[in-house]
Amino acid sequence: MKPKYNLFSGLIPLLLLLIVLCFTGCKKELNEPNWDIDVLTPLAKATLTIENIVDDTLRITNPDNSVSLVYRSSLYKFTLDTLFKIPDTTISYTAKLSNLDLGTIHIVNRTSMGDIANEDLEENGPGSDLYTSIMSAHNSGAPSNISPVNEQNFDNVDINAGNYFETVTLLDGYLDIKIDNQLPIALTNVIYQVKNIVSNSIVVEDTFLVIPAFTMATKTKSLAGLTIEGQMIGLVKISSPGGNSITIDTSMAMTAEITIRDLQIESATAIFPQQEIVNRNEITSFQIQDIQLSKITARTGMINIDVYNTIPETMHFNYIMHSATKNGNPLTINGTVPPSQGGLASHITLIKNIEGYTINLKGIGPLEQVQGDLDNNGIINQDTINTFYATLTGSIDSSGNMVHINLQDSIYFNCTFSNLTPDYVEGFLGKDTITEQSEISYNILPELEGASINFNDVKVSLVVSNQVGVNASLKINELKTINSTNSQTANLSISQGVNPFNIAKPGNPFNPDIDIIPTINTLQLNNTNSNINQLINILPDKIYYDVQIKINPNTTPPLPGSGTDFVYYGDCIAASLDVEIPLSVIAGNINLCDTTKFNMENENTDQIIGGNLIVFVDNDFPIEASPQVVLLDENYNEIESIISAGTIVFAGDVNATTGRVAVPKRTKITVPITTVRLENLKKTKYIKSTAGFITRPQSQHVKIYNDYKMKFKIVGDFEYKLH
Repeated sequence: MKPKYNLFSGLIPLLLLLIVLCFTGCKKELNEPNWDIDVLTPLAKATLTIENIVDDTLRITNPDNSVSLVYRSSLYKFTLDTLFKIPDTTISYTAKLSNLDLGTIHIVNRTSMGDIANEDLEENGPGSDLYTSIMSAHNSGAPSNISPVNEQNFDNVDINAGNYFETVTLLDGYLDIKIDNQLPIALTNVIYQVKNIVSNSIVVEDTFLVIPAFTMATKTKSLAGLTIEGQMIGLVKISSPGGNSITIDTSMAMTAEITIRDLQIESATAIFPQQEIVNRNEITSFQIQDIQLSKITARTGMINIDVYNTIPETMHFNYIMHSATKNGNPLTINGTVPPSQGGLASHITLIKNIEGYTINLKGIGPLEQVQGDLDNNGIINQDTINTFYATLTGSIDSSGNMVHINLQDSIYFNCTFSNLTPDYVEGFLGKDTITEQSEISYNILPELEGASINFNDVKVSLVVSNQVGVNASLKINELKTINSTNSQTANLSISQGVNPFNIAKPGNPFNPDIDIIPTINTLQLNNTNSNINQLINILPDKIYYDVQIKINPNTTPPLPGSGTDFVYYGDCIAASLDVEIPLSVIAGNINLCDTTKFNMENENTDQIIGGNLIVFVDNDFPIEASPQVVLLDENYNEIESIISAGTIVFAGDVNATTGRVAVPKRTKITVPITTVRLENLKKTKYIKSTAGFITRPQSQHVKIYNDYKMKFKIVGDFEYKLH
């Protein structure tokens, strides 16, 4: 039997296939599923305080915990070399031949009664009355009458100075002739003459009219302008009226003594004896204007001594600075200069370091008060100032040879004090007036540049720290602040009652190893005695000042050597400007700023498709602020600012009782995450949080406390895609 065919059963599989094909070919595209989780992801935190604009060194906290800015800027510094400088000082001395000495030459000639008798015997024979009377009286021993003596010549008297010189031409000098008449008869018309043998020129000639028996007579003749030879001859002529009843001894004699002395030489060929040719008391003063120094201790300094010798003999010198001592010993410099050679002067240079020497500048007085009259002026000198005492001596050796010297030959000393820097000075430092003018950089808060701010109750102090042992006064001639960014300036107006003000001197420890405790002298400037607020409110970056310091004002100079002013090396008068500004401010566009890390490393950023950044700002400051958050890359380069302009952070509420903000005010700022911003966030490594303050109303001052904060917290409210 042939089976039946069921049409419906054959169509069912076909219909199922068509349905499947239809669904497969006409599938509708559906949206990818996503998940918005209600979890906020912390990304960054920043805390802004007053420290973000005020460094620790500039900030003090008042007893009520409010904040003041304290900014110190050095204005000027006066050190010892500002007050005075000790000039280089030179003393010179030339010892020429007029200072040389050939010594004193003595020549003695004796004429006895026997010589007179023999001279008469030669002239008149044995029967002459004079010869007979002298010899008879001598032989008998009885008083006898002596006949008159007619003029007798005693020539060829040898005057030999050849052991001293060959020839000497003199600028000055003296010849003394002394006749000691020990004869029993008076001498009359005694003529003496001295002449050079070679030139036969008369050196001196003179007459004694009467020389009584048993008396002495002396005459002195100038040798100025004369030339004398080493070999001279003398002539003596004598006469006598004789006498009655005279006891005669033929040994009785007349003695003629010739002394050549005090020769000042123009030129000479001579044997110069060993002698001191220089012996000087040197009283030297430093020329230091009106300053009266009584003591210096040298920190640095040199003495240069140059000595030139044109004399053909060795010369020794010794310089002793009695006023300068070190370890109890005076400063001494000595040396030897060789003879000149071939007409050329010999020369030596000596250098002495005077570091550590204490120089008494009261002159010769302190030494004479102990040792007596050193400068032979007949008095004991009183103390003086700026003056020291020294001696300079020089001597020559004698070679024993005849050497020729003329007037141009000399010994020249040149002594120079140079680069004398005191380690300590004492005395009266004068009444000088020192003016200092300068313009200095002065930026109290660099972070406030471009901001507008009005500081209330500014206190400015001109503080002078004085380590220099002088009284002084300081006057402000001009003080001007400058804001070079906006070209604003403000000039100080100050009450006359506080300008100038006095600077006290510190105590002297009399020990360079003990630090001077300075006096602190303060001129307070505030809104009651000046317009100092105006000078600070322009936020200056420069200050111009013109100040005047007077040393020892209204002080009478003390007696020489009794001044008590002092300075130690390195100590100074230093002035600074201290600014104390209570942070009660009317402020505009003052920016607090902090940079912190931004952390999205724990987020699967590839799955983020959107959402929001939420910035929470908790503000303690009683000041509204304009916030900004800037995204920065790893090199701190700016990527994007994410907060819209005009956004305001609310001010903290001030408690009416305490005057402080007790609870911070929170502001929530929502920042949408766009596709571009998401890519920027992926590149962000740091964020810079900034708050620009503006007080409202504009004329209201608000007080800032050190514990006020503004906290930024940035969180992510992200949307993620699902797989």
